[in-house]
Amino acid sequence: MLEIPGILERAISRRCFLQTAGYATIAAALNQRRLSAGKNTPHTPIRSCVVLMLYGGPSQIDTWDMKPEASSEVRGEYRPIKTSVPGLINCEHLSACAQIMHRLTVIRSMHHDLTNHNSAMYQALVGKTPSSNNEVLGENRLGDFPNVAAAVSYATSRGALARTGNPLINVALPHVMHNVVDLPGQNSGFLGGSHDPFQINANPNAEQFHVQNLQRPPAVSEPRLQNRRALLKSLDQLDVENADLASYQRRAFELLQNP
Repeated sequence: MLEIPGILERAISRRCFLQTAGYATIAAALNQRRLSAGKNTPHTPIRSCVVLMLYGGPSQIDTWDMKPEASSEVRGEYRPIKTSVPGLINCEHLSACAQIMHRLTVIRSMHHDLTNHNSAMYQALVGKTPSSNNEVLGENRLGDFPNVAAAVSYATSRGALARTGNPLINVALPHVMHNVVDLPGQNSGFLGGSHDPFQINANPNAEQFHVQNLQRPPAVSEPRLQNRRALLKSLDQLDVENADLASYQRRAFELLQNP
């Protein structure tokens, strides 16, 4: 079971709670997807999972866990509104969420004792408590534990392309989270670079959004690309020790053909 951090200081605890708010809605979102497809069996495969990491985001008392009876310096400035669940209130700015709260789950029992943002970030993404209570972790290290997405990539990598038609299992956007250094817990750690996220450094809400480097150059036609792939495959057969490299090449070709 993933242990999600909470912080002793009020200002910090607000941020760290919302860092992991996405985990609270994952199960409900997946269940809604299954219901929409008209399949309600335990054997329905999970096709996707979205984790929202709101680093330094809104606090819990300004979103799903408001304290309207608390003193003014504690409860915050926003008004509570009723939701589809009797007795459960939301922030006034989450009116759409309020209408579907019967399909969501709010978890209030998660906490931790870390007092450093980087360490808390690592625990939230990885589920592993740092060795020191106040350890200041630097950038991602090869010996780090993998985050959830990297672990899923590792567990499903064999045959995943054949099952889903998608060569990318672990995708991250819109940017690498940074606070003096790139925050730890965003990569695959000791699982190796093949399970690192495909990082899309762009905002999908932008009008001109596109994924860089996935468009085939105009000078390279489809037949020409296939000829290159056939030549590369012939060369790979002469070097059986580079099976891992061939896997990267296959994924690259799939992305160029289906951007």
